[in-house]
Amino acid sequence: MKNQINVRTLLDVFETLRRHGVATEAGFELDDVVGTDTGDGYSLRLSDADVSVDLNFHNTYHFEVADEPTNINLTEQDVLAHKEAKINRFITKMLGILEKYPHVSP
Repeated sequence: MKNQINVRTLLDVFETLRRHGVATEAGFELDDVVGTDTGDGYSLRLSDADVSVDLNFHNTYHFEVADEPTNINLTEQDVLAHKEAKINRFITKMLGILEKYPHVSP
């Protein structure tokens, strides 16, 4: 599912959060997704309780999963599947925001 996400989509989600979300100390929040930027225009972050994605100046992005399974009997493949499932849920959540709220790409 990661290939469904690209820089333009991430920027659209962030702009939708700014337009329709609530400004909080953490950033702009909408449907359990928070968007923050560095203020200098070089990077932004979209996150929920489980996953964050950082979008950097050179149009690169990186996902991070907040918690990892602690079961010592899991294989590396199990851990990767766990992370991928959380990232996929987060991407689905972001795409749902774009469907639910009108957004305008510049």
